[in-house]
Amino acid sequence: MRDKKGRFLKGHKALGSSKAMIEYIKKNGPWCKGLTKETDERLMKISRITKERMTGKKQSKKQIENRVKARKGFKHSEETKKQLSEINKGKHLSKETIKILDEKVYSKRRNRTYEEIYGIEKAKELKQKFSERMLKNNPYKGKHHSKEVGKRISEKQMGRIPWNKGKEYQQMKGKNHHNWKGGITPINEKIRRSIEYKLWRKAVLEMDNYTCRFCGKGGYLEADHIKSFSDYPELRFVIDNGRTLCKNCHSKTDTYGGKKPYIIRNKPMSVMNIVK
Repeated sequence: MRDKKGRFLKGHKALGSSKAMIEYIKKNGPWCKGLTKETDERLMKISRITKERMTGKKQSKKQIENRVKARKGFKHSEETKKQLSEINKGKHLSKETIKILDEKVYSKRRNRTYEEIYGIEKAKELKQKFSERMLKNNPYKGKHHSKEVGKRISEKQMGRIPWNKGKEYQQMKGKNHHNWKGGITPINEKIRRSIEYKLWRKAVLEMDNYTCRFCGKGGYLEADHIKSFSDYPELRFVIDNGRTLCKNCHSKTDTYGGKKPYIIRNKPMSVMNIVK
């Protein structure tokens, strides 16, 4: 027999067989029932001693592997999840812990792809797992808005201008961007992706009322330079130098897709007539 603190009483006799032990537990319950770390001083002392003994020591690889195997497939119940969420409410990481995580964990993974961190094969497996989880856990999968809701959304969005339209975010441009690779993109792409070029294209389309100059059709339209983009850099953003063309009409022009050789295009008109 044991007392409230779990100590053996005088005259206690050990239960020899497992059957007798099971019968005793059924009648009286387990000896440690009701004992916790907060009430039992002995358990508190053991925890303090283990903390003092294990400070500054690292676990071996085998110990870590055994711990991971033991916890594999383990899931908290809903009650424990609720308790953990209530305990951690309002708690935030301190500045010191954020600095430690930044130095040890985040600095190693920053500006690096999954392939660089985990390797090509493992990166593919991880990406597949993420995609499968997203498909399973997506609450909007197979759901569609009704016609009434679609109309409401469209009416609310009508006339709204996005806050970043026609603006450049300098903090995410050039060297400040996380995908910066030392200025690999050519100048031609930079100009065609710039805001100035987009505004010029919009102005040209509006000037021709979104119709092709040659055939008068609408649909998919392109802004073409009358005097070529490469030969006349000073006229690249001049609106009068632009014209709206459909894809078929644009493909029939002389300068589409570099049809004329670059050497001939840069020669004067007298030489051009001789070549013809």
